[in-house]
Amino acid sequence: MRLHKHGLTTMTLGVLAALGFAAAPSLAAPVLTADSTASSSGNPGTPTPISLPGYAGSSTSSSDAGGNSNGYSFARSNGAYAVSTNSVGKAASTANAQYLYSLTNATAVAQQYTMSFHIYHGYIDTRPNNGVPALLSSEALSASYLARVLVGGLAVFNSQASITRTGAGLTYSKTGTDLNTGDDGADGYYSWNDAYFTLDLGTLAAGASIDVAAQVGTATTADVGVYTYTPTGCGYDGYGGYGGGVCPPVSVFKGTARSFYGDPIDFNNSTNAASSDPITFVSSPAAADLPEPTSLALAALGLAAAGLSRKRRGRPR
Repeated sequence: MRLHKHGLTTMTLGVLAALGFAAAPSLAAPVLTADSTASSSGNPGTPTPISLPGYAGSSTSSSDAGGNSNGYSFARSNGAYAVSTNSVGKAASTANAQYLYSLTNATAVAQQYTMSFHIYHGYIDTRPNNGVPALLSSEALSASYLARVLVGGLAVFNSQASITRTGAGLTYSKTGTDLNTGDDGADGYYSWNDAYFTLDLGTLAAGASIDVAAQVGTATTADVGVYTYTPTGCGYDGYGGYGGGVCPPVSVFKGTARSFYGDPIDFNNSTNAASSDPITFVSSPAAADLPEPTSLALAALGLAAAGLSRKRRGRPR
């Protein structure tokens, strides 16, 4: 019988493994989905799906005289993602991405699971273009995002925010986890930087499986008209007989709505353990299945005694 460091035998280590100590979670490759929409003046664009091994993506754009918009999303099997939307004039767009994991407890005892993930950065923004006067009461810009983690269909993490700007003013809301407690969106712009989270997913019985879904999405809507103005300071202001300093009229859409929820790759700029893998799962035996220390010690002594007894029986008299 081979002895290991600290005096534990191969048989003892096998018993500990059977009890579920140092067990690694059994995780199938995630099922990835991504979709996007975009429309301008009510005319929808055609989504372009992107399908590569370990990758799902979608891109949609639409443009006409009334406005333009685009939506873009992707999900990669290593946990990277991005969802982005942009709407100008009279337009709307959405982008969504999802990871669906099947988590299986392949050990002989119940396991307690945790999930760690990294959010890189993002923003939602509703603002008039430079130099544009206040919106009319009938005009509006809105932007929002939603991020959540579902375990068995139940939300264990939720973070969402929305901003709407109209001629009457701004309204904004935040629900669930606040990704930036110092920015409430009162100026029409809400953003966040790197954040790391660890979630307790609960206990999974031996041999049981459960679905874990990570979902992210953004949406923007613009319903504003065109602003026409005449810039100043054009031409050479009569210098040398060239130009008269009169600028031609310029027309611009009055505002833009933008949303972005970002790719968690941090380019090794963080020492946080979670940064090595954007989404990770860790398991440990559930508390109810842990043997009492005295029982574990007696089991180890019993195994050692059994090994010693076999050695003695096999020794020549």
